[in-house]
Amino acid sequence: MKFYRLQRRGGQGVINIRRNERNGSVIGVCYVNGDGDLILVTEQGKLIRLPVEQVRLTTTRDSMGVRLIDLEEGDRVADITWVSAEENDE
Repeated sequence: MKFYRLQRRGGQGVINIRRNERNGSVIGVCYVNGDGDLILVTEQGKLIRLPVEQVRLTTTRDSMGVRLIDLEEGDRVADITWVSAEENDE
């Protein structure tokens, strides 16, 4: 696992993900431990739930990200959350 380096006074920050027209803005970041599900909700009410083990891992922070949902024209992801395997069992 890659951790973010510590910043001191006058630090310029750390790149989280490369943004461009294709991938847009970062709307959320979730730390997951390998099990459970991700739930994504769009502004138009589309909801998708997918197991974390189906998401491809990226090895560097300076990547373009992984596509999790296909959006219709004008729709955007409103929120993302992680549900642990223990919560799924309840």
